Amino acid sequence: MNPTAPIISKVWSFCTTLRDDGVSYGDYLEQLTYLIFLKMAKLEEVSGCSQLDQLTAEHLVTILQSEERQTLWDQCADYPTLLLRGQEIADSLSEPQKTALRLKNHLQHLEWHLARLYRIRCCIVHGSPVRFRLGLLTANLEYYLKQVILLVISTFKNNGHVEGLADFFERAAFACKQAMEELEASDSGPDNVRSAVFRDFVL
Repeated sequence: MNPTAPIISKVWSFCTTLRDDGVSYGDYLEQLTYLIFLKMAKLEEVSGCSQLDQLTAEHLVTILQSEERQTLWDQCADYPTLLLRGQEIADSLSEPQKTALRLKNHLQHLEWHLARLYRIRCCIVHGSPVRFRLGLLTANLEYYLKQVILLVISTFKNNGHVEGLADFFERAAFACKQAMEELEASDSGPDNVRSAVFRDFVL
């Protein structure tokens, strides 16, 4: 049996659950780390991690921003959907402007999704028929709510200076604005991409 088969199977099972633009960069990159099963010195050297089985999402971004990322794509040749998703993420991380555009598109998608949920709420309140696919919409809502709740709990636990939800969201909005400005700056580079992807929401 191919020793990498269980890892590939795990990666595949993760990918089938992902939804377009419904998964944050950090979460998706954490799943992609399971791809790093090659014990190759070049990848270890590029990533800055001595053991690839201990690779973090930050290390993986470094690989995806290097020429050695082709090594990963070669190993995914038999998994076209996985290859496509991985290359889409790598392309978004290749230039700060592309990262900024991806984040803007995701924000627009999220705002559109919330607007549709509000329309559904109005239909229910006023007794009008609901002509939307509620299953898909509620599944996406569940994901977003779960991520926000986990982030809020973690923030309150680790940041005693955050006084409440209003303070939390104000800080998150400021961090987002700051990240976008850095990505869109004329002298922005790969370090700004990594900073934006792994930025702390709470300052």
